[in-house]
Amino acid sequence: MPGFERTIDLSPATLAKIERRGDDVALHFPSQPSYTDAHGNAPRVVPFFRCELLVEGALIESIPDKFPLESEDWSLTFRGGSRACFLPDPFEADGPVKISFGPHDSARVVISGKRVRFSTHEQVGTEEQWPAT
Repeated sequence: MPGFERTIDLSPATLAKIERRGDDVALHFPSQPSYTDAHGNAPRVVPFFRCELLVEGALIESIPDKFPLESEDWSLTFRGGSRACFLPDPFEADGPVKISFGPHDSARVVISGKRVRFSTHEQVGTEEQWPAT
C-alpha cells in the first residue's frame, strides 16, 4: 500500500528485558499493538508484534531490579525531536538520544546514547476489539 507506515503503540508498553550488546543496549517489548495494521469492524482485529529498541553507544543511567516493567510513562528524545506514545516502524534517529521508561524513579529505565533504532519483528498474536455500545 503506497504511503503506508506501520506504527506501534507503546502506551502502555511492557518492557520484558534489557540486553547489553557490546557498546549497544537493546530494549525488548514482547507484544505491542499496531492499530495501523488492524482490520475489520465488528470485531476489529488488532495484530501484536515483538519489538526492539536499540540504543547505539549506550550508557545505562538507571535500571530497575525486576522485569517485566509495564508503564505508560516513557519518552524518547533525540536530535531534533521527541516521541512519547507511538513509534513508526522502522524508526531511526541520531543523538544524542535518551530514553526514559517507567512510572517513577525507583522503577525507571534511563539510557542515553549516540543513536536509536526501533523495529518490529514477528507478529505474536491478535486481539479482537468490539465497538462501544
